[in-house]
Amino acid sequence: MKRLIALIAVLLLLLSVPACAEASGIFDLLDKSSISYEADLEGYYLSEMIDAAKRGDVEAGRTACRNRDEIIARKNLDVQALSFDDLYLLARLIHAEAGSDWLTDEFRMCIGEVVMNRVASPEFPNTLSEVVYQKGQYSCVTKPGFESLVPGENCVDIALELLRGERIMAGSVVYCSSFIQGDVFSVYEDWRLGVTYFCVSPNIELYPIE
Repeated sequence: MKRLIALIAVLLLLLSVPACAEASGIFDLLDKSSISYEADLEGYYLSEMIDAAKRGDVEAGRTACRNRDEIIARKNLDVQALSFDDLYLLARLIHAEAGSDWLTDEFRMCIGEVVMNRVASPEFPNTLSEVVYQKGQYSCVTKPGFESLVPGENCVDIALELLRGERIMAGSVVYCSSFIQGDVFSVYEDWRLGVTYFCVSPNIELYPIE
């Protein structure tokens, strides 16, 4: 429904511009229009990014991301910029690590949150891609099929929440494994997967007090 509303807004924008207007694209129309639909267009392109991630359509997702970024920049909108590549990669990582139907969304959230905590940590690389592909960390990324994996819808939604700043654990939780790697923050037990420990960094002084 939100996508339909945003699309209607785009059509109304096009109709609001005089037929004689010489415009080469949607951004020229935005500049010439007397009616502002920037927020609707930003939301429309964000929904296009999300849908593209759920379909595994990388080209469509990157195009929607570029269009959204241009709208944000041109109109100086107070919204968060989001990378489609980051959204798609994080969603695939969550799916590969915790995509099984019997696992909970809370567990998936924690798996993705460890990744984001590492990106923010001085102990790990500072980009999502470097964290995910760091040697010896996430073995799922080296398995055949990861690069072509299409993530589940809930994994995409959770990845989006995380990229927007949603958190349920402390920022110092940078380890998740079937064995203990430091002070345990929380434990997830599953009869098929086994026990997963979420642990904080031993260098706790590097993290702000929460």
